[in-house]
This record gives sequence, C-alpha cells and structure tokens, in this order.
Amino acid sequence: MSYLYWKKFRGFNYLLLLIMFCSMALACSSDKAEEGRTLSKVIVGLSPGESVENLKKRFLPLMSYLSKDTGLKFELYIPETYAGLMDAFDQEKVDMALFGGVLFVKAHHQYQAVPLAMRDIDLHFFSYYLANSKFKSNKLTDYKDKRFSFGAKLSTSGHIMPRFYMQDSGIFPDTFFSEIKYSGKHDQTAYWIRDGEVDLGVASSPIIDKMYANGSLLKKDVRIIGQTPEFPDYVWAIQPSISNSQQIKIRDAFLNLTLEDEEHRKILKLLNADHFLPVQIEEFAKMRKVLEELGMLN
Repeated sequence: MSYLYWKKFRGFNYLLLLIMFCSMALACSSDKAEEGRTLSKVIVGLSPGESVENLKKRFLPLMSYLSKDTGLKFELYIPETYAGLMDAFDQEKVDMALFGGVLFVKAHHQYQAVPLAMRDIDLHFFSYYLANSKFKSNKLTDYKDKRFSFGAKLSTSGHIMPRFYMQDSGIFPDTFFSEIKYSGKHDQTAYWIRDGEVDLGVASSPIIDKMYANGSLLKKDVRIIGQTPEFPDYVWAIQPSISNSQQIKIRDAFLNLTLEDEEHRKILKLLNADHFLPVQIEEFAKMRKVLEELGMLN
C-alpha cells in the first residue's frame, strides 16, 4: 500500500486494519513466536552516517521516549562502519537497528530481520548531488574528470542508489570521474566538497537540509546541483528471535508518535519526520533487484 493512500485514510478505519495486518505479519515472522527472547534492555544499533555527536543528539530523546512508553531500557550502539552494524546484528550484539534501505534488504534476506516502522519521508527518499560553489553547472554530465565523493560504500543514499541511477543514465562513476573517494559519512562528504578535497559528491537530502538550516554548511560554499530519483530508505528492524509481543509493543511505540503531542513533536523534529508508518516489504522489491544486479545481496 502506497504512502499516499495511507496518508489519505490516516485516522480512519483503514489505518486500524493496516496495523492489524502488520501485527499478523509480525506474528508470523518467527516460528518461535512467544517462545522467543524476552528483553528488559534493548541495544539499538545505528548506521554511522553522521558524526557520533550528531547521532546522539538526534536519537537519545527517542531512546528515552521508547523506554518510557514500553517499560524497557533502550541503549544506543554506534559502530564505526556500516559493515560493523551488520556484523553486530548477525552476532546479536544489537537487538534492534536503524538500517538504511540497502542494509535492511540485506539483513532481512540474510538474518530474517523483522521490520517495525519507518518515517513518513522514507518511502520517498532521495539524495542530493552537491558541488563546490565555484562550479556553476547544474548538469552532472558537465563534471567529467572531476573528483567525486560517495559516502560509505554500504550507504543507500550515499552510494548504492546514486551509483545505480548514475549508471542507469549512462554515467559510470569509476571511469567518468578522475577520482572516486569514500568519505564514510554524509556530512563529511559535504565538508570535503567545501574544503576542496573533492569537487562534487552525493549525500542524504535530509542531512544536507539540516546542515544548511543549522549553519554547519553554507550555500555559498556548497550548492545543490541536482537530486536522484526517489527510493525507500531507513527502516527500524528487530531480531526475529525476540518475543512477538515485545516486537509489537516496540513497533506500536513508534506508530504512536504524533505531532499533536508536544514531547513527541520535539522527537519527530529531530528525526525529520511527521509520523511513522508500518513497513511494507513490497516497497523494497526494486532495491532488492538492484542489489541482485550488483551482486551485493549476500
């Protein structure tokens, strides 16, 4: 079910039916069902797409809310790399994780990660192409033989989907640009462009918008020259071994966040969201196909 239809009927019986459907899906997600693990503390892994300082600022209020709403204790775990997050989930060092779209598809395929919720913006996500402001063209094709930066190699919005869309349009980054660098983080890509380490790059649009808004990035230094087509992105997912009742309790805490509540509104603002949605696996079918074509699914 598309986000537009969900939004249109939000507040009506359709939403209740959708949540009931997702509850049944969660009930079938693990053969162990109520025999699964019961947690008192939930270790939450984050994709390291920003500095640790920024991630804590954005997500610690959410952890406090989840702790209060569910009666469980939520703690953050921030690995150094995207691969480190996958390893931590595989080894059950984290109970729940915020995966980018690519990592979610891989975690769902490899480890049966159970999707819980995603932000309203994550069904229609896109990345910005950025260039040092000394360059005036808004055509990516005018930047042949320039120096280009992706984010992390496993980043959905900082690498995989922008690379796919560039190649789909006939631009093969490894031969089109004179140099390819991987910054590891969206904000670092923007700083590299600003400081002349590279000429242009690609990064998550909400993170760049936030950087412009808080003054950590200036348009006189780095400007947007275009954007990718849309794709689904971040998903909160949980270990399949965790009891079904706790999976549902945590998922419902996300879905209960509303702009009508002052405390919730502050949390949602930090997350660049208006509300959370149940996750529909079908929305990630194209991304799964992309990963299969790139040989990255396993």
